[in-house]
Amino acid sequence: MREQPKDLFRRHDNCECVIIYDEKVLRGQKGENGRRGKKWTDSGERAERIKFAESQKPTVLSHDEAEKLQAELLPRRLTGGRKSGIISPRYYEDINAFSGSEKIEDVTKEKLQKELSVIPEQLLNELSGYVDHLYIGDNDCSSAFSPDTREIRLNPQTGDQSIIHELGHAFGEMIGAYSDPEFLSILSEGLPLDNWDEVIYDSGDNIHDSRIAYAIESPKFIRSYQGRIYPPNEDEIITDSAIRPEWLKEYISVGFDTYFRTPIILKEKDPKLYSYLEMKINERISKRI
Repeated sequence: MREQPKDLFRRHDNCECVIIYDEKVLRGQKGENGRRGKKWTDSGERAERIKFAESQKPTVLSHDEAEKLQAELLPRRLTGGRKSGIISPRYYEDINAFSGSEKIEDVTKEKLQKELSVIPEQLLNELSGYVDHLYIGDNDCSSAFSPDTREIRLNPQTGDQSIIHELGHAFGEMIGAYSDPEFLSILSEGLPLDNWDEVIYDSGDNIHDSRIAYAIESPKFIRSYQGRIYPPNEDEIITDSAIRPEWLKEYISVGFDTYFRTPIILKEKDPKLYSYLEMKINERISKRI
């Protein structure tokens, strides 16, 4: 065996790679102690892996085929299938469509634009027309959308992580979701809305919003925050009346955020909400085409 290079076993984070060196094979999986092993496998497995590697032939495209494939995939990968984005001469095109964005610093705009790049341009045009004002609050504020003023306030540290969530609130108001029987039926399905004994206290996972809130739990929720209850007043909590589905304002905002960030999770946990959002989003996009 030839002299072994010093950096042969160098691994990247969460490495599951297989090293083949001098016709020997090293697995990348962790051992019981959490460390990557440096044990070479037996020759039988080595031979099988080498045989498999040699059987994989690269795809060869003609010049015309390569240009066609590049024209199709490159814009979609860079911009999420939209006309604007990092290949646009104006990187902040989408965030600049919101009133108040002119007062936001470029560094923050860049973060917000990166988050917004997953949302179709036509839908962002609809939302920017519905939201009256977008601004950055102080360091201690929580990000929020106000239905009364149609304003979105963002925390300066975490606003980029909250922008899609708050737009989800705006989207729900824009389409009238909480007065739509179809949406309320989807929301209510499987929830213990007639049993206050099922209500829990939820301190949330937002470091800028430490309020203790009421919530209900359900396997279809992406996270506990989605089950928060916002009754009109605290007196509603001690009554014998049912929990009203329109009090669960985070249901659509968390769903909207997950639809664009990790859609496969929403589709698996709450397929009816996924389908509803997809239908309403496509309706809004169609209006702009």
